[in-house]
Amino acid sequence: GQFMPPYVKSMVPAPGLTVAPNTGIIVEFNSAMSTASINSANIKLFNITGGASAEVVSGVTISLDSNEQRFVTISHSDLSAGTYEARVLGGAAGASGMSMRPPANASDIAFKSSFIVSGSNDSAAPTIYPSMASGATGLAVNKPLTFGFNETLSFSTVNNTNITLYKGATAVAADVKYDPGANSVSIVPNNALSPNTVYIVIFSAAVKDLASNSLATSSYSYTTGGVDVIAPTLKEVRCDDYTCKIFFTEPINHQTLVDSNWISSTLNHARIVITQGGPDKATAAASITYDS
Repeated sequence: GQFMPPYVKSMVPAPGLTVAPNTGIIVEFNSAMSTASINSANIKLFNITGGASAEVVSGVTISLDSNEQRFVTISHSDLSAGTYEARVLGGAAGASGMSMRPPANASDIAFKSSFIVSGSNDSAAPTIYPSMASGATGLAVNKPLTFGFNETLSFSTVNNTNITLYKGATAVAADVKYDPGANSVSIVPNNALSPNTVYIVIFSAAVKDLASNSLATSSYSYTTGGVDVIAPTLKEVRCDDYTCKIFFTEPINHQTLVDSNWISSTLNHARIVITQGGPDKATAAASITYDS
């Protein structure tokens, strides 16, 4: 909800994991964060080897992704062998302005997680594991294309410029989403694909891992199946004091490019009503988001 403080959902490297000296760090928040609060004052890296607590400052930069604004990347120079701890202080705030801790406790540690650095630099390119082998037929016209990886990717390099979907020689509008915890990329077309048609997914060498190793340029070809004639249904609705989550049996048309009210989408205020028997509580000011 708007008045709930944000929290850290996951971090890469995972707690206790041993990584190479040049491996970057990703901190994932549960919701969009305030760009003004995501900086070196609130996101820090410490060397805690042997009980020490020395902040690593040289070569460290903090950045927030420009897409979902939930993923913070801590970039750094090659680290020496030892144990390190990433810390998020209470001053880190969500997009609504609500901080992780009250203003009086802005300098308190709201989240911390440690990992071990050992060995030599990572110089190996990441490997793709597609959910469907290239050349497969019967690709669903209304579902995301999913690709797994053997290691975590640099979030800023996972986008629809570096990962593209084509119908012949024509680029197909699609959202590209990355889950660093699962090491998976989902390509979500903005509209249903054409039935019985060949589509090609191309990963460019601009896609990199956390050690800045480039992916080998790769392409995957798929042929869609017949047209989908089964209507989606409402599967489940869960509400608390702040939000309602609505689950469907299949992906929904979620085009959002026209305006904030999603007028071109099946998911907009004209089609969603939340009531206790009285006026609609899903007013024009209410926020609607979609997780494909």
